[in-house]
Amino acid sequence: MQTANEELGLDIRYWAIGNEPELYGDYDTARYNQEWRAIAEAMLAFDPEIILIGPDVTKFTGNPAADPRDENGLYWIEEFLKQNGDLVDIVSIHRYPFTSSLAASEASREQLYQSVVVWETIIPALRSKILEHTGKELPVAVTEVNSHWTNVSGQEASPDSFANAVWWADVLSRMIMQDVEVVTYFSLQSNANIGSYGLFERYGIRPTYYVYLVFKGMGQTRVYASSSDADVTLLATRCADNDIAVLFVNRAMEDKQLPLEVKGSEALANLRVVLLTEEIQAEEVSAEDLIAGQPSGYRQNLYCKLLIVKTTSFVEI
Repeated sequence: MQTANEELGLDIRYWAIGNEPELYGDYDTARYNQEWRAIAEAMLAFDPEIILIGPDVTKFTGNPAADPRDENGLYWIEEFLKQNGDLVDIVSIHRYPFTSSLAASEASREQLYQSVVVWETIIPALRSKILEHTGKELPVAVTEVNSHWTNVSGQEASPDSFANAVWWADVLSRMIMQDVEVVTYFSLQSNANIGSYGLFERYGIRPTYYVYLVFKGMGQTRVYASSSDADVTLLATRCADNDIAVLFVNRAMEDKQLPLEVKGSEALANLRVVLLTEEIQAEEVSAEDLIAGQPSGYRQNLYCKLLIVKTTSFVEI
């Protein structure tokens, strides 16, 4: 830290201490929490303005039967919050829904898409634990996340698949709607021999990268949006130019034909559509083509900006 911030002048503000301590056999909660605190206090003595993150445990879901415990049966998240809740600024977890081991088979596309719903319980459960054991509300972070942590590749739902891009667009939308402070996709780059989880391979781009090009069009302020279809996740934001950007994520195995009802919308003249499919890589497409065949006057019920992510061709509006 001294080298980074003082000698190199990088002024790094966010610092995470440790990494998935429950995976190391020589650690229990007592040792980890003691060492975490000693390191944290030393770092704060050097710079009291830094932001501390921890404990970066994995497999937390909020289900007591499944959440990670040490060899003494103590829950990693709970013990960390009891011992270091006064020092940590952001409480962090990691999440890889697949697979349970290197020998386990990869997920199917259906299993991958079904796994998104657990995010409706993970983040609220983590916030509940924080409040219970610290008496205060703290920001939360997911500092490692992907569908798989193993070296699986070339499958219908492995991290290098288009299905993974759809999955990630949905998961990221849910975390945004739940005000997760920090989200870190794992990882930026990986060669196929060690795993397909990187956004980039050695010389190429994997489909999930294009999700970020879609999100680039979103605004900074969330506005209310809801979907009547369980297979479609909807995220809406207001942009700096006061336009509204709406993101559709369709996890169904087939195209969807859905009405879009908007209050206070403007004329269609400003409508922009960005599409991500297996054939179209986050490119702007004709809004007229998208809504062709709709009843007269229906187009006036569209926002002036629209972003769409889905599984096959497009969501027909």
